Amino acid sequence: MAQLSPSTSIFDQVATSLFDLVEKYNNGKYLTKQDLLEDFNKALNNAYNNIDTINSKLNLITKGEPPSSQKMNEFFSTLKNDVNISAKQLDYLLAKTISVFNMFTSEIENEKKYSQRIFSKAKVLQMYAQSPAEDIIYTGDSFDNQDYMDFAKMSKTENPLVSNRNDDNTAKHKYKVDAI
Repeated sequence: MAQLSPSTSIFDQVATSLFDLVEKYNNGKYLTKQDLLEDFNKALNNAYNNIDTINSKLNLITKGEPPSSQKMNEFFSTLKNDVNISAKQLDYLLAKTISVFNMFTSEIENEKKYSQRIFSKAKVLQMYAQSPAEDIIYTGDSFDNQDYMDFAKMSKTENPLVSNRNDDNTAKHKYKVDAI
């Protein structure tokens, strides 16, 4: 659903105008191609002039005019089109909002993983800096994150739960890894 425009209502208004032309053409209301071309130009000009506005216009019955259902039917037809266009636009905006929310949520989760990696590397560097000997070689995993875990060798029902928590009472960090 990638579109350049944040609004679908313009496209729907043009499509509705052209659909009315197709309906008239299928009903045989055009005698010549010139009539069809004139209505086509009117529809495009009307769509261009009324971009992003409602197409419904109430045509009131004037005093002394016999009541006609044709005016009311035309009004309700255009009102139906406007409501359908607005509902489609609302659905599009809702889908776009959910998509953007999901994108931001996944980006936040990715940034959390990166910050956990940086924290893990910083802990290893602190260990090197605080060691009395210079010949220490660190081989292992502090289980701060799931970077070095091989999930292919684990049972699908027993995945490790790695949680990084900080107790405020002590300066040390406690890490919990549930059994595999």
